[in-house]
Amino acid sequence: MKYMLMLAVVGMLFASAAALGRFRMPTVVTTTCCKEVSSAMIKNIIDFKLQYAQPPCLKAIIFITTDQKQYCTDPNARWVAKRLKELSALKKQ
Repeated sequence: MKYMLMLAVVGMLFASAAALGRFRMPTVVTTTCCKEVSSAMIKNIIDFKLQYAQPPCLKAIIFITTDQKQYCTDPNARWVAKRLKELSALKKQ
């Protein structure tokens, strides 16, 4: 009886693994994300990207500077909204 039960459990595990194999998630992560944010003001900003919260990533504004460095910034920092408006206006020109 124990042998039959064990066989049934093993069979179900193999069937589950085979079914999951068709719905695989990507195995290689090609991008990095902000896991910490800062409210410190950044200078020489030329562009920005929005990052949405999807664990382990936090909601952030990624500012890109003239030297191509990227900074993870708290979207709720006081100065960020004004800077985003300025950058958006420049992009529209």
